[in-house]
Amino acid sequence: LTLRNLTIDKEHEIRTYLKENQHVTTFNFCDGVYDLVIGLIAKDNSSLYKELTKFYSDFSLQIRSKRILNIVDVKSYPRDYLLEKKRSLIPLNRGFHNEIIKEVKLDKINLSILSLLTKNARLSSTEISRKLNISATSVIRRIKSMQKEKIINGYSIHLAEKFFPTHIVMLEFNHISSNIEKKILSYAANNNKITYIAKTFGECDFVLNIETRNFQEYRTLIIDIKSNFSKHLYGLIPLLILDTPKLNFYPIHQTKLTKLK
Repeated sequence: LTLRNLTIDKEHEIRTYLKENQHVTTFNFCDGVYDLVIGLIAKDNSSLYKELTKFYSDFSLQIRSKRILNIVDVKSYPRDYLLEKKRSLIPLNRGFHNEIIKEVKLDKINLSILSLLTKNARLSSTEISRKLNISATSVIRRIKSMQKEKIINGYSIHLAEKFFPTHIVMLEFNHISSNIEKKILSYAANNNKITYIAKTFGECDFVLNIETRNFQEYRTLIIDIKSNFSKHLYGLIPLLILDTPKLNFYPIHQTKLTKLK
């Protein structure tokens, strides 16, 4: 989104709205062509349309323009650049976006465990057991079971943007062939400063998340991307992430935690 007429009070209102909205997985305030990037999750297109329409209506005076992207597939990568080494680990495929989602029934305890872990993935089984009044052994068994069932796919950390400059880079190509797609995916997999790549459809084709130690590293990478894909790259839109007030990929039906009896 590109914003306008944004006062301190209105920005606070937008932040509060997005933090409390159960369909919002993440949002970033940015510096660049766009001021705000929002990630949404919904059961279907009708639900998504309803959420977008309400947000556009509530903040119509603050929204100048918008761009909507639908994520098809996501691959995330380890932060090898922190160790100054070439990438060697297999990337984690988070591509649930284009799959037929199988409904999974979870009991109250498992829902509570997920709710706690999405707020703080560093919680130990002992800490979770105390909060839920169940044994640590039961917590471990349940987490292992959810990992086996692919309900929990992994854990990650969020680095402070003021110490590790982070950019979202949207790429638009003249046309997408299988060869170009393989080339950009291979490029992302072998560049240790790209922490994830999302394949999208809409007004751009791929979205990169780039983390660097300083701005010069970022500029060097952008020049290299333009050079490697000069024949096919139609547009490149970089956004510097200033703030990430919310990052929660389990936003819907958050469980109100009480000790289980």
